Amino acid sequence: MRATALIGALLAVRCGGIAPTQATTETTNQQYALEQAHYYAKVKGIRLDAVRFSDQYPDYLAWAECSEHVIAFNRSHLEEAWIYDFIPAIAAHEVCHIYYKDNLPCGQYPKVDVEARAQACADEML
Repeated sequence: MRATALIGALLAVRCGGIAPTQATTETTNQQYALEQAHYYAKVKGIRLDAVRFSDQYPDYLAWAECSEHVIAFNRSHLEEAWIYDFIPAIAAHEVCHIYYKDNLPCGQYPKVDVEARAQACADEML
């Protein structure tokens, strides 16, 4: 019985049943960004392994991690007063980058305007 429960718990974590970023959200905006990213990933039917909060790229509000199924939100910008209403649009945009595999392989984008395509995709979902 104990082994079955342990295996079930391990499978839930490995299969994404427990989102790895849920326990690390510290603010209302981070929680909302996490929820919106997972919501739009489900709408587009894509795999989303994690949502991170980082200041790695200070000029960006968010980005799809290079060669990963991960979205990162800029921690500093995310806490600005005006951003809350735009979190769904930002999350949808980044999900679309993963949907179109704009971030795979890293830096080798197709000959299309990936930002315009991601924005059009996000607009369709909003």
